[in-house]
Amino acid sequence: MALRDIITKPNVLAFAKAGIDVARVAQRLRREGYESMIVPSRGAVPFLRVATSYYRSVVVPCMPRDDRLSKGYSTAFGPLTLALDIPFTADAGHLGVDGLTSAHIRRYWARVVAAIVRRQVDDPHYRFFRFVRDEVCQVGHHDSLEWRMESERFLFIDTVVSGRAVCEIVEAFDAEGLDQIHYILLLDEDGAAMRQPYRARIHALASSGRATLIKVPSLFTEDQGPAVSGIWSVVVPKLMDLAREEPGMRDGFTGAGLYYHEVQKREDDSNVEVTKAIARLGQILFQAMHVAADPDEVLQDLEQLGSDFSGDTALHNLYQQPDLFGRWLDHQIEDYLGHLEQYQLFDKANTRTTASGRVLAGVPGGKAEIDVSTSHCIRLHIEDAEAKRLMRQFRASLAKPYWLDADRTERA
Repeated sequence: MALRDIITKPNVLAFAKAGIDVARVAQRLRREGYESMIVPSRGAVPFLRVATSYYRSVVVPCMPRDDRLSKGYSTAFGPLTLALDIPFTADAGHLGVDGLTSAHIRRYWARVVAAIVRRQVDDPHYRFFRFVRDEVCQVGHHDSLEWRMESERFLFIDTVVSGRAVCEIVEAFDAEGLDQIHYILLLDEDGAAMRQPYRARIHALASSGRATLIKVPSLFTEDQGPAVSGIWSVVVPKLMDLAREEPGMRDGFTGAGLYYHEVQKREDDSNVEVTKAIARLGQILFQAMHVAADPDEVLQDLEQLGSDFSGDTALHNLYQQPDLFGRWLDHQIEDYLGHLEQYQLFDKANTRTTASGRVLAGVPGGKAEIDVSTSHCIRLHIEDAEAKRLMRQFRASLAKPYWLDADRTERA
């Protein structure tokens, strides 16, 4: 389907409304003890950017001045702020890894998350995740948000097409004993894209109170690469294969990958068009959020925060927002589409060209090649001898603790 058939004004408005729904669900669940969130999906990130803006830009400005500080301030914290990106990508390369299924890879990532929330930093699955990022491909950063995730009770937001991926992830978490997670699931085609038996499992999850389902007419950000999110996904298939022979990982559950963020324009301008696209989409969704905001829901949100409208002016301004923010929305969507088409930013060849220099520069020695999947996942291919050397280095690293000090400030 052509971009112009899916990135339409109605779909953009529905997308923004779904982001608002994410914000409202997260705020409600925060009162039930959900203070953090795992984000496994690049396609979910634009929804989260709407969600983080909703209370700050729509709800709090409606409050009396004193309430903005005493009651509105708290909305700046919680799971939407403490959101950790974990690459549950189940890509193992175009040749695959013999005997390794998508469920095996997702079980590995569930173990990584379990180690984070349980403070088991010497778990070999977590250590391998850090090794890939710290030693194999040095493009990411060690996210300090990990050390603020102190509970097995957290949110997990994901986009859903067929439903297979999230069902495998739920099964993986349940197998690790992580059964207090609440899943916020964004359903493509308003849920019509789901297939059996996954559809039945997902609806059962919602019926049991473990999931909130949010329907979206078009997940137009799904599998479209970093030009919509600024998040790049890298997997290392060769290391996935070799890691299965490592102590503590011989049951076949393994993965090797990372996410890294890059939005800022480079000095050589090699990513400038991607950066512009991300900024344009952000502006479009910000405006669409103001158009899609429901005054009745804003009143409910104010009441839940213990506040009310500051007066008739605030209420009047809220009702004026759709006209004010929607005035140039058609034009901006057209400009965005023109930009995507002109520079072919949703083409995987563009993702490969833009990512190549940055990713390969992060590989010590630089001896590697990359290709890109249809979902814009970057596959890092390293030589056999180098892969074996890295695994020997990883095995030796397990003999040392991850941190030298109790405050976790100095690496071993």
